[in-house]
Amino acid sequence: MSSGAPPVADFVTLTAEVKALGDMLSPIVQKVKSKMGSDLGATEVECFNKSYLPASDFAVYIQPTCQYPEAYEYVHHMVLEYTQDMIVTAQMNPKEEQHIQPPTFKLLQDLVKHFLPALGIEFFEKSVTGTVEIGYKTYLATSRGVVPVTGETDLLICVGGVPVGNVEVKNVTMHCNTPNEIGEILAEDKGFAERHKQRVGVEPRLFPSVLVSGQTWVFVDRSFREGGDQYLVFPALVTFDIETAGKGKGAADYKVDEQSVEMVSRMLMRMMHAMEKLIKAISTTRKRVYDVYAASEDTEEEGDEPDDEDPPAPGKGPSATDKPTATAAAGKCAKGGGGRGEKRVPQSDLTMVNMYRHDLDILWHRTVLL
Repeated sequence: MSSGAPPVADFVTLTAEVKALGDMLSPIVQKVKSKMGSDLGATEVECFNKSYLPASDFAVYIQPTCQYPEAYEYVHHMVLEYTQDMIVTAQMNPKEEQHIQPPTFKLLQDLVKHFLPALGIEFFEKSVTGTVEIGYKTYLATSRGVVPVTGETDLLICVGGVPVGNVEVKNVTMHCNTPNEIGEILAEDKGFAERHKQRVGVEPRLFPSVLVSGQTWVFVDRSFREGGDQYLVFPALVTFDIETAGKGKGAADYKVDEQSVEMVSRMLMRMMHAMEKLIKAISTTRKRVYDVYAASEDTEEEGDEPDDEDPPAPGKGPSATDKPTATAAAGKCAKGGGGRGEKRVPQSDLTMVNMYRHDLDILWHRTVLL
């Protein structure tokens, strides 16, 4: 009597089929395998739509800061003190980023609090907040397919949970010029700019980031235009030099590079200005969105108030004898059949404006009435 067990040959066939399916899917899985932002190589870095600013063009970007000499003096003093502290740290020959992070965080936070004191800024530090807020995930289109890229930054600057700038910190022995280092700050810039758009609803026109090792500063801007996102990588600024000529083994002199300290100070002023513009844009966008709902509520309750739109041009508006079309009737149904006090506007065609108003009315009624 048969036990009901399948023949051994069926198991062999099934195993072979599973193996063949795995081999077929392996290239696809490989394409979508996530990479860490700090592990991006030269191939991935080339996939960013980026350009490197020539050092000769640097002055053009910092020129506006010359209009604020008092602000510059404040920032220059802060950066110079920070640089001198980093020289002491470099003489101790630290091998860990944790020696660079606290003074770097303090410098950026002090500058933000000084220039943007009343804007509700939030700071999320790697050493304090864990990985929730400072983590990011984005996607990078490469020749091998779309690659998910994940990682964490060291300091994320936000307002109301919306990123407006970030800081990546390396140890003082790093030069911030390798593909891994540049790729990481580019990925962070991309990931947090996308989170900004997700939470606000519009692309940030310019999202600033900075990569700093205590000795070297690399500023990166992510901008958005109709053609998509673009990245501008500024020249590395080295704030102090190490001189070993004529010294004994292990001895070295550290000399502050005054010109680089000035450039870092002015670029930090520029970064503060960029974040201020983002914060104001966030406020304006949110107000515009919620003003639309407020206007809809006023129309629902009062019914007599005129719409905030221009009257039709003479001879081009709907006449008193025009009959509502199917489009207008559909809009009326979507608004609950046109209740008491509701203003009826005859519509001659389903224009983009009518579609927008129709969708808003549906959203408003679903939000308020359901």
